[in-house]
Amino acid sequence: MTYGSLVNSAGPREKVHLFREGFYTLPLGRNLAFRVYADSRPHNLETARLQKGLVLMFNEKEIIEEGMGFGVPVAIFSDKTYFSGSAQVSSSEDGKNKTILKHFFMDTVSRKSWKGGVYVDNPLYKLFSGSLASTYRDYPASRRVIFPLIKLRNKVGVRTHFTKVESRGEVTVTYKIKRNGLDITADLTKLNKNHCRKVLLLNEQGSTFFRKFFDSDSLSFTDEKIGAWDLIKVDWACFSNLDNTLSFCLRGLPNCRLFRGREHIRGRLAWAGMGYELSPNLDFFNYKVQIHLEKMKNA
Repeated sequence: MTYGSLVNSAGPREKVHLFREGFYTLPLGRNLAFRVYADSRPHNLETARLQKGLVLMFNEKEIIEEGMGFGVPVAIFSDKTYFSGSAQVSSSEDGKNKTILKHFFMDTVSRKSWKGGVYVDNPLYKLFSGSLASTYRDYPASRRVIFPLIKLRNKVGVRTHFTKVESRGEVTVTYKIKRNGLDITADLTKLNKNHCRKVLLLNEQGSTFFRKFFDSDSLSFTDEKIGAWDLIKVDWACFSNLDNTLSFCLRGLPNCRLFRGREHIRGRLAWAGMGYELSPNLDFFNYKVQIHLEKMKNA
């Protein structure tokens, strides 16, 4: 087995470059590949400064847009939600089997600012914004009214910025490249779990490409009807392009909850995907992402 470190990207350890481009592309099959970055690329819209998981490529083009990629941890504490702004990445290969190991340092939080200057995340704004976001997520019927308010906030110059803070530990994610997708294992043993309420593992790509959701309960939605962050209880669920030629699928698993979502606001949001919600008491969590490239009749 051979190993190679990609880079420690702005993390607490010494930076080591072994790949000149700072990324590694792993072919998956006909017209498909995964790409992993050592830094926070691709720098798209609101998630530009955040570390990504595996980026899906189709016909040599990245189709992640503003999505976070496959297998990205987010830790929700009682005070703030922590993202990863820095990481360490390595790769290994054993014959035809390829494995990516990424240490996500949970060292970044979001803040709202007006026109890139004055921060507006004071207690009153947080109360209003948090209430708006909760209503938007939990009550689908409200989105027709709230969506224009979100667009208006964007027009007047309120933006989300991600700021580095003291790290709350790390989550190590192992990606094993399989013939039809990924085998992903998250190691939560080095996460500081004091006051941690839950951990999310996001699996997102771009919303311009992935516009359709369907599942084992024969439900099917497109575009805004998919919802922003809705709980689903199914055996399996998939996102695809409109003609079903390319899709990615996850299974419902015990000891967690599975959510689906898609948001597309020009110049601000462009993600579609699913996320597992875990108890922070878990030490390890394993799941699979299945990739299908063909006209599908079932998953």
